[in-house]
Amino acid sequence: MSYPNNADKMKRTIYLLLFNLIALSSYSQVVAIQNDRGNILYVGIQNPLTVAVENYPSASIDLTTNNGKISKIGVGHFSITPAKVGLSSIYVYRYASKETIFIDSMFFRVKRLPVQVSFMGKTSGEIAAISVYRGLTPSAYVYGLDMDAKLLIIKFTIVLKRGGQTIFTRTLEDRNGPRFDETTKIFFKTLKDGDKLSFTDIVCKDTDGSDRNLEGIDLTIIDAEGLKSIGMPRTVIDPITGVEKSY
Repeated sequence: MSYPNNADKMKRTIYLLLFNLIALSSYSQVVAIQNDRGNILYVGIQNPLTVAVENYPSASIDLTTNNGKISKIGVGHFSITPAKVGLSSIYVYRYASKETIFIDSMFFRVKRLPVQVSFMGKTSGEIAAISVYRGLTPSAYVYGLDMDAKLLIIKFTIVLKRGGQTIFTRTLEDRNGPRFDETTKIFFKTLKDGDKLSFTDIVCKDTDGSDRNLEGIDLTIIDAEGLKSIGMPRTVIDPITGVEKSY
């Protein structure tokens, strides 16, 4: 039985990248860069890249960028963390006899992570009054990508309407993540079926460190009778710190 050597493996890697990914030709040199998340890079987080250059070992290849930073994480594998939204140019070099030789370049679009706001697992529709009372804060999480990430909400406004009239509104803000205060918790004890609860003016700390406005959510209160059970001690998990809290 014969086993493929490193040259054969490299050829197959190049062919695979050329078939499935983006291929550029420059100076009769074929370069292929695979972005593991497709055609988009996301700002403020590590985005994995795989690079192959025809006729050159991957160990001799290096990358630089004009947007953020690139780290080498293995032979032919890199990670790019863009610093801002827009475009990120990636420059491909190879090392040869103490020289650094430019081979080619390409660019990717850089976008913000897709973020969804939820409260007690709800993004819309109906929510039990007792769940509202037990909650501590809305949460913002990344969706549609193969990652489990949350963004810290630093500000939001609560609006509660009954019969079309606003009966309660309160803005909570904390750079470490606001939680419902005592005034809000007391008012939540008075919820009734059909009340409309909205979270608006939501701001989170984005992956690049900037403040980002998020879309609000609207919920309808049901099962208000369940609030009669709040006289008993309850334990919940703080969605920001992950620590149990009793009330």
